[in-house]
Amino acid sequence: GRRRCPRDVDTDQAHVPEDDKWHIYHDDIKTWNPPRKYDFIITDPPYPKEFLPLYETLSIRSREFLMDGGLLIVMCGQSYLNEIFSIISKHLDYYWTAAYLTPGQPTPLRQVNVNTTWKPILIFRNGIYRGKIFGDVFKSDHNEKEHHKWGQSISGMFDVVSKICLPGQYILDPFCGAGT
Repeated sequence: GRRRCPRDVDTDQAHVPEDDKWHIYHDDIKTWNPPRKYDFIITDPPYPKEFLPLYETLSIRSREFLMDGGLLIVMCGQSYLNEIFSIISKHLDYYWTAAYLTPGQPTPLRQVNVNTTWKPILIFRNGIYRGKIFGDVFKSDHNEKEHHKWGQSISGMFDVVSKICLPGQYILDPFCGAGT
């Protein structure tokens, strides 16, 4: 089907209207079989340490989900950046690191006494990337947490998608959260 929402999901999620431009699949990334290959995977997995194994699953499955030349574009926090880079590099080729600016939205990382106002976006490729030239700085205009405590702003995600993707290309977000 075009949209799959099991009975145990939140009522709001189960009533997302269908559209010809996007599809929602509610499944486990470890076992999900996509209906197609994707030009890009643009996603924002959870940042706490206990979720690091998700990056392994993401990188393994990205080889299957991405078209030849497709990019995995993954936002991550700085706290475990070296580990995340190492995990994903085992399965995909490093392409670039971009900055996702969050001015006026400092996040205090008390364990290292740093207020951060940007996030790394790690970019890995599956084959040779032949897409459009893009910049490596993206910006969120403001914080949007009303739908999900880890949600990203529409302005920030629009900046990423519009600067990297061309109309008609296919994007997958396996950690959809609020669906920004």
